[in-house]
Amino acid sequence: MTSSRGNALQIYIYSMKRLVLCTVLVIAMAGCSEDNADNGCVPTSKALEEVSSLANIVNSGRVAGRPSCTVYTGARIFACKYKGETTYYFTNPASSLGVCVSIAYDCHGDEILNWADDNAAWTAFEAETSEGEELWKKP
Repeated sequence: MTSSRGNALQIYIYSMKRLVLCTVLVIAMAGCSEDNADNGCVPTSKALEEVSSLANIVNSGRVAGRPSCTVYTGARIFACKYKGETTYYFTNPASSLGVCVSIAYDCHGDEILNWADDNAAWTAFEAETSEGEELWKKP
């Protein structure tokens, strides 16, 4: 009789381990999403339509708040993580105006950094970004 209790106990412990493992996996996966909408941010997949600064670049070929900035062929918009937050940056290498070459935006589309204003800060920004993904390129 002791042997059957021992087997039953082993089966119970094994079942409980599996239940705990499954529960942990479900909880961990529920916290993940393909589009990280952190801090009220628009998911990256919708950023080009819903973040006005980015939508303006894509749809009008102009940079919001900078009427002299033309968006040239080869310009790109990227999404990345900067200091743990979703950030977007625009590069326009064909522009002859420094203020139109590289601009970083927070996830709401507010400008946080411009290459022309502080080149050293821009270099630090590039070094500190991760998980970069190209969202758009002007043909």
